[in-house]
Formats: sequence, structure tokens, C-alpha cells
Amino acid sequence: MKVLNWNELAELGVLAKINKEMLHPLGLAVMRDTKTGKSAGALVSDDGIWEYDPKLELPEFDEEKIREIVLNQG
Repeated sequence: MKVLNWNELAELGVLAKINKEMLHPLGLAVMRDTKTGKSAGALVSDDGIWEYDPKLELPEFDEEKIREIVLNQG
């Protein structure tokens, strides 16, 4: 079984997609330690609003690439 840490999920665009589409509208944001790839959970916004800076380049969510990694998990 292969395990992807939060850094790997971030590189694949999964973390940004989860945050932007699911958690940010709820005032939440998954946090991670970029050195270890571990997450202690989600941050809760003081004002209920989270959004990425529009100038920030987010990794592209590539479903094909993710499926390839999942299928080749040996």
C-alpha cells in the first residue's frame, strides 16, 4: 500500500482543491508542515473567510496523474 503525505498531495493539487472547494467556504483550511508532510488538522478562520491570494500560483489538479500514481502504487 502506498501512502501520500500532505506535501505530495499538495504537489498534485489535491490540497488546494480540497481547501478551495470544500474547506475555505466553511472557514477552514488544512494546514501542513512542509518539512514533514504531516498535518495537525485544519485552521479555523477568525472571520469565517479563507481564500488563496489570486497572485499565488497553485499546483494544477491533474486527475490523470493522480490516477496513474494510484494505479502504480506497488
